[in-house]
Amino acid sequence: MKDKIKERKKEISRRIKEEISLITSKIKRAPVLLSVKIGEDPSSDVYRKSLFRLGQKLGIEVVLREGDEAQGKKLIEEGNRDNGIDGIIVHCLRENLLYFTQLLAPEKDVEGLSPWNLGKLIRGEDALYPATPLSVLEILDLLKFDPVGKRALIIGRSLIVGKPLFLLLLRRHATITVAHSKTRNLKELALNSELIVVAAGRAGLLKPDMVREGTLVIDVGINVVKGEIKGDVDPAVGEKAILTPVPGGVGTFTSYMLFSNLIKSMRRKIEGETGNSAI
Repeated sequence: MKDKIKERKKEISRRIKEEISLITSKIKRAPVLLSVKIGEDPSSDVYRKSLFRLGQKLGIEVVLREGDEAQGKKLIEEGNRDNGIDGIIVHCLRENLLYFTQLLAPEKDVEGLSPWNLGKLIRGEDALYPATPLSVLEILDLLKFDPVGKRALIIGRSLIVGKPLFLLLLRRHATITVAHSKTRNLKELALNSELIVVAAGRAGLLKPDMVREGTLVIDVGINVVKGEIKGDVDPAVGEKAILTPVPGGVGTFTSYMLFSNLIKSMRRKIEGETGNSAI
């Protein structure tokens, strides 16, 4: 699977570079993504640095800014108004995410977490969709897994992954159950599923005795345990199910999906559309 993921990343990278070349020829500059870190959020530092490096490879300028809550609000508002900023991503503690993402101009919300973009997703309309759920769909396409009519289990109900992924899989006609910390009989639900996506933030949550042979298990979890990165799925699950790796799985696509959203937003702008036009 890692070889397939590596090849798909190359394909996506080529496509983004081609689109950036076309866009750059029209606007006479490179696309610009503003990364705003608000408050103390050490977990985002590695991701921000990786975004910066990938941006350099693709031909995208990633501007790193940070500050406290008041400064962060100001940085977002300035970025919304600045025509030289094409997209904005906010890094903050999860409890502050709803507040700061609602400040984003929808057309610059490359993570797809503003009320406008999430509302469009609920309505089944074209929008900028959250990057991690898009990465899960990328895995499904890569493995040629058709969710139509399949029993799917999502473990985790976050705004970033679980909730938007539910809607995206529903659009692909899967039959979906969403499990969370209050769910009873998780093992029974998992054993009855053909697709399991685990995004709960708990290392080793899904055990081998919870899955059937041949089930596709997509591990979205990133946990640091004794200095090592671990997923939400016990690696032994891979001995009986099809399991995506951590690291090197869903997370490897997330930055590419985010930059794809940036390009999509810029195409709309060039074509005269905006993310906050009237319905």
